[in-house]
Amino acid sequence: MDGYPRQLEQAKWLIESRSHHGKDVKLVIVLEVPRDEILERLRVRGRVDNTPEAIDKRLSIYRGEIYPMLNYLNDNGVPIIPYERRWNCRASS
Repeated sequence: MDGYPRQLEQAKWLIESRSHHGKDVKLVIVLEVPRDEILERLRVRGRVDNTPEAIDKRLSIYRGEIYPMLNYLNDNGVPIIPYERRWNCRASS
């Protein structure tokens, strides 16, 4: 499920209700993107609110939600597979 769960409460529901929906979470792949690449990707979008400070604040909120959720899933037997790759994100002309 791409992008779900994103919060701890969603992960708890997913684990606790798996017997009701007959599905089990086999593993989670976490796509890691380095901070400098995130900054570049957002910079080329040209939005005024994509300042490094604003991006860092959003990343902090994201990490504050995602890491407890990943820990909960892992504590409940779901393997977490981190994956990092650099992509060429130069704006096309």
